[in-house]
Amino acid sequence: MSELVQSLTKVRQSISPYLYLFILLGGISVWALTQGAYQISWFSVLQTTGYSLDQDIIIDVRLPRLLMAMLVGTTLAVSGALMQALFRNPLADPGLVGVSSGAALGAAVAIVGGVAFGGLPEAFAPYLLSLCAFAGGLLVTALVYRLGRRDGQIHVA
Repeated sequence: MSELVQSLTKVRQSISPYLYLFILLGGISVWALTQGAYQISWFSVLQTTGYSLDQDIIIDVRLPRLLMAMLVGTTLAVSGALMQALFRNPLADPGLVGVSSGAALGAAVAIVGGVAFGGLPEAFAPYLLSLCAFAGGLLVTALVYRLGRRDGQIHVA
């Protein structure tokens, strides 16, 4: 019995924490696919055969929403980690270099001067605010990058 416990302890210690996080992600994903206005059981989520309304809702509505949430979360985590590594500061955020302010300026330009952008194709009209905010953040980032260069090198300070 003690040999079994020792071997299980060795196996548990050799499993990477990432495996635990991956298993947790799978469990949370299945749970997330069951949540919504229309109740779906976890068994229906795991069932892969047959046609049903549950499968349509899962595949057409909830799975794309879940995958997009995972993608956005991953992107935000990586960009935050990169900014913290770049400035060697665990408290660094987009407001540190003015990205948030540039995005706010771009959004304000879109809100106040939206009529001036009338030349855009109709397909871009719903996305005007987001596009202008993104462009404002990008322009401020480029400006800060340009101002931060001295003698061909970038100084963190």
